[in-house]
Amino acid sequence: MCLLGITLAAQALRHPDPVEFLLEDKNYNRTEKTIDSLNREIAGREKEQLIKETVKDARREGNIFYLCSSHDDCASDHKDYQGKIYVDEKAQPTPQEWEYIKQNQIQSFQWVTFRPVWMTTRPHCRHYFKSLKSEDVLSHSLSQLIKNHRMHHKGGKYEMQTVRYKTGEETLKAYMERLKYHRYLYAQYKTETLKKLINKDKLLISRWESYLIRL
Repeated sequence: MCLLGITLAAQALRHPDPVEFLLEDKNYNRTEKTIDSLNREIAGREKEQLIKETVKDARREGNIFYLCSSHDDCASDHKDYQGKIYVDEKAQPTPQEWEYIKQNQIQSFQWVTFRPVWMTTRPHCRHYFKSLKSEDVLSHSLSQLIKNHRMHHKGGKYEMQTVRYKTGEETLKAYMERLKYHRYLYAQYKTETLKKLINKDKLLISRWESYLIRL
């Protein structure tokens, strides 16, 4: 168990009501914020690296267009940008590609993934991109492209964020660390509250393990 978990557990056990101590904002929330901070930091680094690798691979294959996924439960400030085609800002389009870009007012891939939109790169964003062949983009409508590439998602409370494997592994480790922390306390002070927290950790760990297997 991490140093933070050991320290808080020890402090909790010296408290008249360990569970009350654990659930106080200034104490329990520290463990929650530690996990959230870890997820944000790792996900941010991983997503930026993924963007670079996606562009590198697309350029190697001669692709200049990118299709963004579409989600029914998308955040309101991302709705106008999802399910659309974007273009590499350093592309050298053919006349036919350039006409498509002008007619459809296509924005750049680099613009939408960073300031001011932060599509895919901000915390908890589940959108993702797929580079497409020009002939595919020029011969199909947006709705057809989304359907053909299976990039529309109904979403839902428990749909996992689209992350790379390494990010998911780190998140899983963080929840396993929290489970150790809760189990340590439960061994000393058995309460229904701690039991529920342990069950919650187990459920989250199970979901993340299943998600990583599918990647």
